[in-house]
Amino acid sequence: MSRGKGARYLYRADALALMADSVNLEVPLADRMTRTPVALSQRNTVGTAIAKMTHGGYRRSPIIDSDGVPTGFLKVNCILHFLGDHFSATVYNLPFAPHHSTATREGA
Repeated sequence: MSRGKGARYLYRADALALMADSVNLEVPLADRMTRTPVALSQRNTVGTAIAKMTHGGYRRSPIIDSDGVPTGFLKVNCILHFLGDHFSATVYNLPFAPHHSTATREGA
């Protein structure tokens, strides 16, 4: 991650493209980085973060301040821990297969 406006990021997809057979490995890394990453604002809600990350297929997303300067990253596992902590009674009390129903009795 580079600092400041116009920061670029090397995502997993960027790294996988570099590892492809036909890619020239002598190309500068800066040329292979994502120039306009989808970023989250510090004011975004958890719901917005989930929506943006799901839509883009990202496991990590940069967080920027009001000036567009990167201040950190949000990871999917952090969101899962947050939801588990705040809704633990619901999460831990779910049946193994909550919407599963069988047409016949087991063993019949």
